[in-house]
Amino acid sequence: MSNLGQEHWSAVKIMIYLKGSLDTTLCYEGTDVPLHGYVNSDFAGDVDSRKSITGYVLTLGSEQ
Repeated sequence: MSNLGQEHWSAVKIMIYLKGSLDTTLCYEGTDVPLHGYVNSDFAGDVDSRKSITGYVLTLGSEQ
């Protein structure tokens, strides 16, 4: 904690931005705006660290 690098300061800047934008939302109007979500996970799949990996994709208003 006493010797922070550039990566740490970049992460702090992102966290400050996110904290300041908590009330920001996107509003879409219309009756035919489909929202599709896909998720995949791999329990303890990383052979080096044995950590689980999860990924997700959300699409809004796209044709399948």
